[in-house]
Amino acid sequence: MSKIWKVTPATFLALLGFMVLASAVDKTWQGTSGASWNFDPNWVPTGVPGPTDNVIFGSPNNPCSIDISSPINSMTILNTYSGSITLQSGRHLVINSSFTMNGSSFTIVNGSSFTVGTHFKLSSGTFYAGNGELRVGANWDMGSSIYAKFLAGSSTVTFTFAGSIQDIFGNTTFYALRIAPSSGTVQFTGGSTQTVLNMIEFKNVLLKSRSPMVAWNFKFQGSSQTVKGVEVQDSDASSGNTINPDMASINLGRNINWNFVDSGKRYWLPGA
Repeated sequence: MSKIWKVTPATFLALLGFMVLASAVDKTWQGTSGASWNFDPNWVPTGVPGPTDNVIFGSPNNPCSIDISSPINSMTILNTYSGSITLQSGRHLVINSSFTMNGSSFTIVNGSSFTVGTHFKLSSGTFYAGNGELRVGANWDMGSSIYAKFLAGSSTVTFTFAGSIQDIFGNTTFYALRIAPSSGTVQFTGGSTQTVLNMIEFKNVLLKSRSPMVAWNFKFQGSSQTVKGVEVQDSDASSGNTINPDMASINLGRNINWNFVDSGKRYWLPGA
């Protein structure tokens, strides 16, 4: 007599998760049959990367054209890769976890979008954002290398918050910057400078320094600003245009060139 095995929902989900993890593969770009991402022989092992795959650019240095809208797990560009990577017009690259760039160039052609589920790290190389839409779920890390360049073009960068805290490392010039979670904290490296050329939209977020009482510099050069329900501390915006938060926003102290509306509330700041 054959046995009938009963599987609980929890066991089924555990098995499903194991199967997904087991199917994850490191896919290394070769480009020996042209620049098309969407061509199986251009990858080792053979096959276009899928949602659970980790994409690696190392050697050889053949250029890559991302010519399909593709979800992958992660992307790492090694310092051994000196080719170029282009996200073609109208394509949408979704990276479920992290993007790490250690060299080369990455270009977003107009009308494309680039989504990183967790960390965006640019240690070296040049990232050309074009007029694309970039969405980042966790840390934004420009590090301290003079060889890391983010060229904003007319792009919009949106911090989407995969967790409750998002750290911003290094100096970046943005064209448009949007921080609009339902709640959360963005921490800036003390002494760093974030420049925005055109538009800011900050909603329902705490903006502060990673090092209390060490100012983070904010240089707003644009004319379009929406700042609602924010709490701000240790921000020096004196090198740019005045920031005008709404009445629901709170000045937590040591801010320069932020024009808070006095709500009548007072807060004690130890050591202030």
